[in-house]
Amino acid sequence: MWEQYRKTLVPMQLFILAACAAVLFLAKAHWLAVLLMFLVMQAGAVGGAWWGASLKRRIEARQDRLPLQGRRR
Repeated sequence: MWEQYRKTLVPMQLFILAACAAVLFLAKAHWLAVLLMFLVMQAGAVGGAWWGASLKRRIEARQDRLPLQGRRR
C-alpha cells in the first residue's frame, strides 16, 4: 500500500492543501470545518492507496495463473 501512496503523495498533498486553503480563504469557512475537511481528505488518500494496492494485487494474481487453472475465490 505504501508504494501506491508514495506514487501520488506530492500531487495529492498539494491538491489537499490547495483545496483547504481555498475553502479557508475564499469561502471564508471556519477553521474547524477546514480541519475536518483536511482530515477527511487525508483519510480518503490513504483509503484510496489501500484500495489501489488491493486491486493491483488481485490483477497480478490473476495474471500469474496458467490458462487451464480453474477460477479461485
